[in-house]
Amino acid sequence: MTQQLTGACASEDSAMRKRQCPKTLGASADAAGTDQGRGVEATVPLRDPSGPAGTSMAHAGFFAAPLPARADFGVPGLPKDAQTGIDAILALSGAWR
Repeated sequence: MTQQLTGACASEDSAMRKRQCPKTLGASADAAGTDQGRGVEATVPLRDPSGPAGTSMAHAGFFAAPLPARADFGVPGLPKDAQTGIDAILALSGAWR
C-alpha cells in the first residue's frame, strides 16, 4: 500500500475521513515494517461521537481478527479541523500476536 502522508484531510465527507485514518495508519505501519493486521490497541478521538457505527465499520475493515482493543471518545476539536483521528499500537513483524 502506498499512501502519501500530506497531513491534509482527504475529504469533507465524514465517512470518507473515517476511512482515511486507517489508510494513513497503514502507510505508517508499512514504513515501520509491519502491517495493520498486527493491531494491539487503537484509540479513536471523534468530534461527533454520536456515530460510532461508521467508526466500527472502518475499524473492522482495517484490523484483522481478533480485533484490537479500542477506545472511542468525544473531543471538542482536532488539528486541521479533522472529524476523527486514530492512535494505535501495532506489534512489529515477528513479535507477539
